[in-house]
Amino acid sequence: MSINKRYKRNSDIDVLILCGGYGSRLQPIISDRPKGMILIGGRPFLDILVDELLRNDFRRIIFCVGYLKEHIINHFKYRRDAEFIFSEETFPLGTGGAILNALPKIHSETLLILNGDSFCKFSFDKFIHFHYSMKSYVTLVLANRKERCDGGVVLLNESAVIHSFQEKKNDKNTINALISAGIYLLELDFLRSLKYMSPCSLEYDLMPKLVESKKCYGFVINSELVDIGTPERYLQASSLLFPNGCGDTNV
Repeated sequence: MSINKRYKRNSDIDVLILCGGYGSRLQPIISDRPKGMILIGGRPFLDILVDELLRNDFRRIIFCVGYLKEHIINHFKYRRDAEFIFSEETFPLGTGGAILNALPKIHSETLLILNGDSFCKFSFDKFIHFHYSMKSYVTLVLANRKERCDGGVVLLNESAVIHSFQEKKNDKNTINALISAGIYLLELDFLRSLKYMSPCSLEYDLMPKLVESKKCYGFVINSELVDIGTPERYLQASSLLFPNGCGDTNV
């Protein structure tokens, strides 16, 4: 398997944003749009995520859209500061199924994947260099779990190889473990070799196979992981993203 073709620029790597979910935990405060379009500082959360990608020179962004997808499509289809593509679901495919569904639209052999409801500041350049230097099939950004008890618990060996990935393990005994930030670099040749069919989950179906390959690495960061997956975290997101008080949260 040929992997890790060298890219000279971040713009050579396609970005895929998973934003097709129903967002059931946010339904008490938002029901008229997908959760990625919830407003923070008067702007959709996805705008904040996309602007960070553009600052890091990514220029081809694929949105995996499903629930209330027209809101995302209509918002981004007129922007001209990057190429925006939409991989549409007619029924829920799961996170893994959404990636498989988008394969015909992906041009690069290395793919950057992000969850559309989370954000963290870190060096994309160092992340990509790490991925290539390790000749990794898939590399995850990992953050400190801190007080959270509902994220994917990840364990590394001394060589940064991931040897355990337990999605959303609600266990206070693992409170100091690393947590997936929902950001991945993935080699498409390896994904194609798995031969999974939709619907399927990236976290529950694909990640265990990726971990078994022994070519799955963790890139540890010290940054704060911000997500809007629950009403409580959504309300905290504005102060975390705008610590100087310039980003009031507005539903």
